[in-house]
Amino acid sequence: MNNNNHGNIKTVILIIFGVILVAGLGVGIRYFIEKNNKDLNSQTETKNYYDCGSGRDEASQNCFSAYMKDCKLAKVSNPEQSSEIIIDGFNGDDCVISIKNSTSSSSSGEITCRIPKNELGNYESYLNNNLGSACSGINSEDVSEMYKEVADSQTISDLNTLKAAINLYLSTVSESDLNLSICKKGVIYSSDKGTYAVDGTGWLPIDFTKTSGGSPLSVLPIQSGKDGLSHYQFSCSPLNNSFVFELDAKLTSTRYSSSGTKDVVSVDGGDNPNIYEIGTNLNLIH
Repeated sequence: MNNNNHGNIKTVILIIFGVILVAGLGVGIRYFIEKNNKDLNSQTETKNYYDCGSGRDEASQNCFSAYMKDCKLAKVSNPEQSSEIIIDGFNGDDCVISIKNSTSSSSSGEITCRIPKNELGNYESYLNNNLGSACSGINSEDVSEMYKEVADSQTISDLNTLKAAINLYLSTVSESDLNLSICKKGVIYSSDKGTYAVDGTGWLPIDFTKTSGGSPLSVLPIQSGKDGLSHYQFSCSPLNNSFVFELDAKLTSTRYSSSGTKDVVSVDGGDNPNIYEIGTNLNLIH
């Protein structure tokens, strides 16, 4: 399961803009740019910002994080979105961070976050706890949708990781180690009823340690939804000394819904247009 790595720029960007670097795209940056496109203003051009790079590699992440701790002028750029996340320096006792975009001539706003000087040593937690009040140009609906998109992008990544791990297991495990007894008609395993263990005792009862070369997973992912309903599901059915399977999860954001711009639920080939379904037989969970 992927954990947030506090103390580097991935965490900073995640907290401020809801970024999960999935397939090289920043979810939160994209979300806010679509709502708040604006030309880069002349202030950016008159200041000398240290260019830390794209923010996607360790070196640029460490660079931005180091400059952030002292609120020194620096930036990371997203060429695909023609956008920048900028440390604008101090304004009084507050360190100012902004996101700017140069792909549109519209003037619908700019996101600016202010962090008190005495919070710079703990800026990740400060922004996480005060995002709505610390940042202007966004509202509570923006923040709520942002976190839904972040959670959904993680869910999509987790299920695809599980699918790949199961396929690797099935292609390398010996027939004597293949436990087909877990595949019973109508039996659905859920991530809210079990542990992270990958040795067959976790919520997904596959012993991934039997995979040739060892388990491709260190722990099983468990969906982080806060509504009490969000969880991952797994079901399988025996087929020719192996099994077919389905993995499901509920998505909550507008972007990934059937009416969203990145709809995945109605085009995944499953039998439920409101649930994200992947696997080798998408008719096992109803």
